Amino acid sequence: MPRKKVATESINRIKKYLEESGLEYSITDDGMIYLFNGSAIVYVETEVLSSGEECVHVFSVVVNGARMDEKLFRKLLQLNNAIHFGAFCIEDNLIIFRHKLLGGIHMDCDEFLFALRSVAVIADDYDDKIISEFGGRTSVGNLEDRLREESGQSLIW
Repeated sequence: MPRKKVATESINRIKKYLEESGLEYSITDDGMIYLFNGSAIVYVETEVLSSGEECVHVFSVVVNGARMDEKLFRKLLQLNNAIHFGAFCIEDNLIIFRHKLLGGIHMDCDEFLFALRSVAVIADDYDDKIISEFGGRTSVGNLEDRLREESGQSLIW
């Protein structure tokens, strides 16, 4: 499998914007940037398009394991119609909120921070609403469970 081309300009700008804003972030082993906001984890991933332009994906796994049914799908589509930037999508058993923007030299600080904050606020707000009606877990809840399992601890109820 060919190695992904690194979107260097976007990554450099993103790190600069985050540091100038005083936002704490971490980077995964494969170079994905992530931040915490309440019960949400917001990820920032870059890619180089076939045209050579860079694209930035800002997204959050809002809920994992919700009951997938027509009522949920309708609600998400109605929300997508009402939200100006970004959209809910479903991938496997995950409800994701995603916003994409042109990266590289085209991306400015205000645009990036707006996308980041929008995804963070929407994910943290809607995770509880979705879970209360359709079940599932938040990103932070899933992370806590995974860390607990890895350390050999379990919850006692």
